[in-house]
Amino acid sequence: RVIHSRKLKSLGLGIMKPSLTIPHLVKASSMHMRKFDPSNELSPMARTAAAAAETLALEQQAEKLKSQGNAHMQKKDYEAAMECYTQALRLSPSGPQSHVYFSNRAAALLSMKRFDQAILDSERALALQPTYGKAHARLGLAHFLLGDYRHAMEAYTVALKYEPDNKSSKSYLEKSAKKLAQMQLEEGNGDVTHHTSTPTVSSFSV
Repeated sequence: RVIHSRKLKSLGLGIMKPSLTIPHLVKASSMHMRKFDPSNELSPMARTAAAAAETLALEQQAEKLKSQGNAHMQKKDYEAAMECYTQALRLSPSGPQSHVYFSNRAAALLSMKRFDQAILDSERALALQPTYGKAHARLGLAHFLLGDYRHAMEAYTVALKYEPDNKSSKSYLEKSAKKLAQMQLEEGNGDVTHHTSTPTVSSFSV
């Protein structure tokens, strides 16, 4: 028997260690993948922290874009300003400063005489932050420049509730009241020729 065993070994046919079966290989591969998958290494708390850090980074980038947009506004490059605010909103569509991006884009649209779109952006800003006085003022100005003095008065009245010392809002509230009174008087006299002048857009703070 000993001789037979030695003979088998010499032929390479001796007792061999059992090799890994297919199921064993699959299990080992799966364990290896789990070991090196970063998402599996993070606890729920760590994943939450990572997501928060990513959100913060996006919000910081959005703030930089807002600053760039404000610089373009000062240079009266309204198209470039609008694009910066739009990019900021893509990064942070509902963040803590998103209402500012919508309101600032409304200012750019007003300067470009795109009044209907300015109304939409002002309303989007107010949907996120109802107490933002500048958005109410821009909504009022858009209505004023469209000749809708009643809605302009309503918007400016609310704007002054949140920014009672805003001289521009006070001035446009008075102008809106006078325009509305004049319109009603002319309509009472049968005169419908009161929309002849082209409105001009005032300067905006962003």
